Amino acid sequence: VVNVTNAQLGGLADSSSGVMLVGASVKGMTASTYNSQTKNLFITSADGSVTLSGATSRTGTVCGNTVTDKNIKWLTNYTSYSVNNPQVVSTDKDEIVILWEKLNSDGRYVESCYMVIASNGLTIQPETSMGDVRLNANEMPLYRNGKVYWIEGDGYNCYAVELNIGEFDKYNPAGETP
Repeated sequence: VVNVTNAQLGGLADSSSGVMLVGASVKGMTASTYNSQTKNLFITSADGSVTLSGATSRTGTVCGNTVTDKNIKWLTNYTSYSVNNPQVVSTDKDEIVILWEKLNSDGRYVESCYMVIASNGLTIQPETSMGDVRLNANEMPLYRNGKVYWIEGDGYNCYAVELNIGEFDKYNPAGETP
């Protein structure tokens, strides 16, 4: 099976606003952009119940069909890096933690990052580097008591990783109203 959309689905997060879908994709929707653009991180309302602040739409042809994606909020705007292995987990504070790996233009791993957003899509914690901590492509992270957990392996050993997302001040660089 070939993924001609160049998209990578990260997962679903349940929130009071609805079900949110997180993934990575190129921003264009033409055959020429699938392999020429870098993948960026996005979020959208999977059930259509939330209109995200700053969301856009895009139209293109996929497998010979004209398709329009609506309510897409791009969370990164990389031109020299690509998003890989996006993952998502809901918190008990109605926030969504998004994790991903950043690759360079040669497809080599650079670092892992995370961000925290509110259920309406507003940024609470902006992109934050976790350094050289790989994500598990075969298992989604778990959230419990302010921490996100997953298993990382280096081919020889497995490690339990604990990310303390803690208490963040409401970060709102665009001055958006929650």
